[in-house]
Amino acid sequence: NVMLLSRNPQKLQTLQEELSSKFPQSSFDTHAIDFLKSADFSIMEETKTALKRQNISLLVNNVGVAHFAPVKESTQSLVNNILAVNIHPLVFFSSLMAQQAE
Repeated sequence: NVMLLSRNPQKLQTLQEELSSKFPQSSFDTHAIDFLKSADFSIMEETKTALKRQNISLLVNNVGVAHFAPVKESTQSLVNNILAVNIHPLVFFSSLMAQQAE
């Protein structure tokens, strides 16, 4: 079983169809989530519920944002977005996986 997470539902659907045709013996579920909104607890709880329906043994984190400019040009909004996307989901999903491993 594979759970695909992305903020773009159309890309998720396309990827699910592509993977299902290549690997028909596997199951591919999707869940759309915008990690910029990961500080919104209800969004993460919905994702947690979706993930708990799966028996997940491996987590691949490929989400991230970066700002390639001098630090002095960073705004609070930019810093908040970087933290929301790069840190919050990592800690959230790592904790969830650790709980499920018990």
